[in-house]
Amino acid sequence: MLAALADNQLWPKTAVEWTPPRDLAQGGTALPKYNFRSGAGGILLMPGARGFDAPPFMLSYDEMPGIDGAIPRNVRAGSRELFLPLYLYGADRPSMLAVKREFLASLNPAFGPGRLTVTEGDGSSRWIEAHYAYGAEGDEETEVSGFTWCKYGLVLRAMDPYWYSSETVERTFRDSVGDLKPFFSDPFFGLNINRTYTLNQSVTLEVSGDVETWPEWRINGPVSGVTFSRQDAGGAVESFTMDLSLSPTQAAYIDTRPGRKQAILLDGSETNLWEKLGPNPNLWAIKPGSNTVTLAVQGTGVGTSINLSYRPRFISA
Repeated sequence: MLAALADNQLWPKTAVEWTPPRDLAQGGTALPKYNFRSGAGGILLMPGARGFDAPPFMLSYDEMPGIDGAIPRNVRAGSRELFLPLYLYGADRPSMLAVKREFLASLNPAFGPGRLTVTEGDGSSRWIEAHYAYGAEGDEETEVSGFTWCKYGLVLRAMDPYWYSSETVERTFRDSVGDLKPFFSDPFFGLNINRTYTLNQSVTLEVSGDVETWPEWRINGPVSGVTFSRQDAGGAVESFTMDLSLSPTQAAYIDTRPGRKQAILLDGSETNLWEKLGPNPNLWAIKPGSNTVTLAVQGTGVGTSINLSYRPRFISA
């Protein structure tokens, strides 16, 4: 049946798109620059791509003398490689050189990672950030290069091995009904899926994704202190507190993502608020499935709200 669907083209072709690192670093358009499936821009993805499914997992274990087998100690996903067999072409030699030179410049990992986005025929989309590693050195053999075309076996290295949903999930906690304060706008987030909950009450959040993900928080005053708690299905509780005082016109931002952690005042000064965190803070992750979340807030008033935002993460594209 799948073959019949493919033959009848009832399921649109999967799009594979590349946003160069320079566009991301400069806050460029959310639309990828190269569509490798359509061949737009003179670059076409050939059959044979690899690395789009599960990442490599590393299992640490101890071999035990005198007994069969071993005892597992730790499991972690390592960085992954993505292999893209690409065909570059032009109507003539100058146009092919222009395509090649622009594309090679777009790979420059000195600007950071680029973004590879995969969109299925049903419109669902996931992306992964990766650095160019190797494969575009060039080869003048007749099998891989011609007057108006060339082939590359491009290898990208994704330091974060997981794929991210292109949709941002947003949850708003507040004291009373009324207009919500606006949360982050472009270029921070794409499509927001928002629901509203009540402060100082435990709520259950159903989280999609294959692995944990770390949230971002925005606290809109007035508040005089907040405790963020999450309880898992086994009853274990993780929490952190912030002893800060915000007026009705002030807001604070907390980013719990690994490698990006920050706590700042959103008043243009970006004043560091790490000193406002309580002792031994556990900036917890949201786990797949059910999460019982409680936001205990002191000093609330009209307009108080706390926004939680995250992107689900997946093992495969």
